[in-house]
Amino acid sequence: MSKAVALAQRTYPDIIVFLFQLDHYYIEAYCNKTSKAIEEYRVLPDTNAIGHYLEALSIDDLIN
Repeated sequence: MSKAVALAQRTYPDIIVFLFQLDHYYIEAYCNKTSKAIEEYRVLPDTNAIGHYLEALSIDDLIN
């Protein structure tokens, strides 16, 4: 994950889901809030799968 770019996150009561981009792939990392351990990685099939992150993604750096 050191070569990935962190894009966004979603928070739930027991878990935080981080969205990363690595080359042409989007990856979610599911992190346990209590233990801080990554419990699961998911490779997303396409950009349609990141729709629920769009409000959290900042494009300010792209516009300025």
